[in-house]
Amino acid sequence: MKILFLKSKIFDIRIFGWISFFSLLFQIVNGLWPQVSMLIFDGRLLFPNIVFKVIFTLSFIFIFLIKNKIIENKYLIVFYFSLISYLFLEFIYFVFVLNMDWKYILWGYNVNFFWFLFIPFLPSLSNIININYAKRIIFVIFIVSLIFGMLQLIFNSSILPIKDKDNLWEVLCVEFQGNIRIFSFFSYTFDFNFFVLFISYFIIFIIMEKENYSFFKKMFVFIFFNFIVIIIVYYSYLRNAYLLFLSSFFSFFVYCVFRRKNMEINCLKHIIFFSGIYFLMGLFLVIVLYVINYKNFNSILIQNYEKKVISIKECIREKREFRNMKLITFNYPSVKHLKNVNILNNQINQTENKKVKFQGYDTQANIKDYNSFLMRIIQWKHYISLLGYSWLDYFFGIGIWGPHRSTLNEYVTDNLYVNLFIHIGLLGFLIVLSFIVLIYYIIAKLNFSPYIIPLFILFPTFFLVSFFDEQFIPLYLSYFILSAFFLSEDDWKKL
Repeated sequence: MKILFLKSKIFDIRIFGWISFFSLLFQIVNGLWPQVSMLIFDGRLLFPNIVFKVIFTLSFIFIFLIKNKIIENKYLIVFYFSLISYLFLEFIYFVFVLNMDWKYILWGYNVNFFWFLFIPFLPSLSNIININYAKRIIFVIFIVSLIFGMLQLIFNSSILPIKDKDNLWEVLCVEFQGNIRIFSFFSYTFDFNFFVLFISYFIIFIIMEKENYSFFKKMFVFIFFNFIVIIIVYYSYLRNAYLLFLSSFFSFFVYCVFRRKNMEINCLKHIIFFSGIYFLMGLFLVIVLYVINYKNFNSILIQNYEKKVISIKECIREKREFRNMKLITFNYPSVKHLKNVNILNNQINQTENKKVKFQGYDTQANIKDYNSFLMRIIQWKHYISLLGYSWLDYFFGIGIWGPHRSTLNEYVTDNLYVNLFIHIGLLGFLIVLSFIVLIYYIIAKLNFSPYIIPLFILFPTFFLVSFFDEQFIPLYLSYFILSAFFLSEDDWKKL
């Protein structure tokens, strides 16, 4: 059966390899398709990016059925099926016990856990595309993305549209203090920063492997791409991007020291050290920033913001009470709480005196702004208190993941750890983080390949930046899947 498939031009595995490769690229460079679509179809999005997830899934299934390769690690398989089983049981619990909308639960699962589905089967992606062509494609996207990013910086303009006419897609956080946050072909500036860092390290290590390149050529490549990275990161005006760059550069430095001295990397010790040190660094930063910022804030702004968060929390809690009374047709929080949120939003905007260039209002915030961090503390404090309705909440969570679309778009925690705990409870929190640490261990075991080294350097930063945003699981996992296309079957056998 396999032979018949492979001999057929229609079902050639290489065709499905390229389909899966391009559909994944459109997910990583997540503003590329919307920009192309809006250019062709007069500002309209022909179909959303989720279509590429469907295409990737179908092509991946076909590839796996033909190649039937998996990562041979029993712990990975155990955690994989533990996570799948737990999320299935959670789905039943959320829908039939908490009476939540099943579409909302699936939306949350898709946003956060989708890429976990493919991790054990990544060896099936080896040797199915021409990696030299794939490298050229990525390099072209990288160069064009950099050009558009630099043009945005030079002209202080998005140049590209930031929203489609049907409100299906938009670029997040486009502007800061009258300056454009360069985003190129991405829907968020941080995604662009991560892409530039990843591809820069990717190019650097490929060049380093070339024996016919002199030391000076290699140093020029290293300095040039780091210079590019510094420019892109600096003009992101994102503190998370600064943390990403500094922490990844530290990882890069440690790796180079080990490599120069021909020291063997102990994978277990490495992941314990780096995941531990970055997690503790994040925790330390939270404590230090709280102590420093506690006396340096706009009291009126913070008071209004806390009132707003409390109103959002009450909206969510009230909706849950109505669901528990089986009044499932009740889809909106009370007029009283909604009115409070709207009034407080206006007060906060007036206090901040904000203005986004493309939406008509000015921002006076500073990159060292004390208020934004205290707002995060307020979010964490009040939204964690949503778990007190039942003791089961602490173990299984309450199913919500920001933005809480079924009540308010305002719900957000800006902390992956807090969000996981609220979403799927302590048990889910431990399973997901354990799975991520195990994936990091797999990446560490593959660090002999120049194609995996960039991710080996960047992956531990996950444990630091996750203290200040909640979007990073799909980001880091998608790059692991991309790296798998460049690994050979022999590479996987060395695990």
